[in-house]
Amino acid sequence: MLKFGVIAEGPTDQTVIENILLGYFEDREDEPDIRYIQPPRPLTEAPAGWGHVFKSLERKDYEGALQYNDYLVIHIDTDVQEEPGFDVPRRDGGKELSVSDRVDRVIARLKQNIDAVFYQANAHRILGHGSMTGVCG
Repeated sequence: MLKFGVIAEGPTDQTVIENILLGYFEDREDEPDIRYIQPPRPLTEAPAGWGHVFKSLERKDYEGALQYNDYLVIHIDTDVQEEPGFDVPRRDGGKELSVSDRVDRVIARLKQNIDAVFYQANAHRILGHGSMTGVCG
């Protein structure tokens, strides 16, 4: 059974990610085990929002997540990527960036909050940077 940790903005995002994973792996004998890192469950008054994704990474929640899970999914919305604290421009030289360029820049921004040595050793277990084909292929 594959185990996935999820760091996301909120519980709705977690539910969408869970359904994507369950659907993707529906032909497997064992369905994936999905564990919520950020926001934690059960939801009482757990903090949510894109800023909490960065705080989760700053706390190094990813280390514990990968200690007990095979993979880590990190989710963050890009609709607020230009806000202070997120700081990822949507344009370069006055021209709107392509979606793939924006995604690459957001991933680079998230990686700023992950220890470089840890990331290099575990990049193949952190989903969202093109590694999903290695998991599913």
